[in-house]
Amino acid sequence: MNKTFDLHRFGMVLRWDLLTNWKSYFYSMAGLAIGIIMISISMLYNFPHSRVIGAGGDLSDYYRCSIVGFLAALFMLFIFISACNIFSNMKTKLQRESFLILPANNLEKYAARFLMMSVGSILIMVIAMLIGDFVQFILSFFMTPGYHASIIGSSLRQIYEAATDAGNDPISVLAWQCKADAALVGWSFLIMIYSFTLLGGTFFRKQPIILTAVSGIVIFMIIGYCGSKLKEWGAFDFFAHLNYDNPGTSLCVAIFWSVVFLALAAVSLWASYKLFTRMQVICNKWINI
Repeated sequence: MNKTFDLHRFGMVLRWDLLTNWKSYFYSMAGLAIGIIMISISMLYNFPHSRVIGAGGDLSDYYRCSIVGFLAALFMLFIFISACNIFSNMKTKLQRESFLILPANNLEKYAARFLMMSVGSILIMVIAMLIGDFVQFILSFFMTPGYHASIIGSSLRQIYEAATDAGNDPISVLAWQCKADAALVGWSFLIMIYSFTLLGGTFFRKQPIILTAVSGIVIFMIIGYCGSKLKEWGAFDFFAHLNYDNPGTSLCVAIFWSVVFLALAAVSLWASYKLFTRMQVICNKWINI
């Protein structure tokens, strides 16, 4: 097989993936939509008795206080879970055979699964939110007459206000209006975590979500323990002498840690691809080696 990346073959792999795994994608979208609808129903049911309406607020204010943060956390969690399931299409021997014998090179196959689990998962979540938002808006005419709002509109308004606020809100740290150094470190850290979940999803064949999470916790504990020992030995004493009030110093430190996080992300992504190139139809029961 030609190792040159070919867009036509890549598109055919994407098409095959959609036609083969459409039920899995549909069930994920339907489950998310139903979950959002159930949460919305409970929100609408409790709205007439909430403190928001007592203070003269509307349904949009109520959503911003009660559901926007939850949906943001759900969105991020779904992205990471999807990354862990990058090769969920290779659980059985028949599935592995069908995917590995496709007339495309390894890079095209890996890129197709990466795109489906990244951009595809975002589209699934967005469509589920649109469906849930539409259903709750219709139900609001019956459950909360005179009070109607869009969950997505309330979420976008909350994100915009947080991003344009000069405070240290975690959302604004990752947005454009807050400190550039904090945003740089925050985004690079998220990219590193995402790449690690991709590596875990590639390495573990069974229960990749649980095993990747456990592995991450163990690694975090080991790093924390080693860091505490190095701190006791004075390895980080020079950080105390840095002037973080100086924008130049703060930005240099942020760039340093961003480079470290992005380098680890690149290593994880490279290792994930290399593991995939060595996958066989018959392999270990728990890992893809």
